[in-house]
Amino acid sequence: MNKTKQRKLEENGWKVGTIKDFLNLSDADIVLIKLKIDLGRRLKSIRTAKHISQKDFARKINSTQSRVAKIESGAPDVTLEQLIESLIIAGETPKNIGDVIATIVI
Repeated sequence: MNKTKQRKLEENGWKVGTIKDFLNLSDADIVLIKLKIDLGRRLKSIRTAKHISQKDFARKINSTQSRVAKIESGAPDVTLEQLIESLIIAGETPKNIGDVIATIVI
């Protein structure tokens, strides 16, 4: 947000802050959210590069298309275990998964 817009909002009684502040999230919460989103994006990238539909990938992981969509979007009910297992099934190496994890910045 630009400084002029922020100043005008604050002058009119609005409090401007971050999502972290608004939701009262810890640094660990932020890291986990970013991790889920980045791993989900990586899964989608691998799947689409291999021209595999969500429905076909769902069959590979014994799940549903809607679950694959949730995994790829980093939905709150998706576990890191599901993400990592899906990435491995998609052909990702543990090293590359670690590289994604290593890029997370708070």
